Amino acid sequence: MRGLLHALLLAPALALASVGCSRTSTCSRDADSVIVSQSKALVDGNTYHSAPVGGPYQYFPPARTLTFEHGLGAVPYAVQFWLAFSERGTLAPSAGNITELKNLDDTQPAITDQTISVYNDTCSDFYLWVVAMRPSP
Repeated sequence: MRGLLHALLLAPALALASVGCSRTSTCSRDADSVIVSQSKALVDGNTYHSAPVGGPYQYFPPARTLTFEHGLGAVPYAVQFWLAFSERGTLAPSAGNITELKNLDDTQPAITDQTISVYNDTCSDFYLWVVAMRPSP
């Protein structure tokens, strides 16, 4: 009886474990890269914003690398990634593997004195807002 009860309790957990995101099964989108050009209006002193507060935020589908030209003139020491479900949606901080600091080809640093590259390693569509700060001169 105990073995049957254990099997009944374990079955739902095994079923959920097999539903996870996999690039080969549920994510059929090919990897791509988009460069988001810098606008001086988005640099305020030592702080870069990838869009105005309230959006529109940058579309961030699965397997996409976004490269933001930040215009700070130095490697940022603090970078924050915020996500929404629409281009002007409510923002929440990114967590886990949703936003990975990574280039499409992984040959260059993800953060430089000119750019920030971030990769969506999920099977979900998001909109991304980036805030980055450079050290004070």
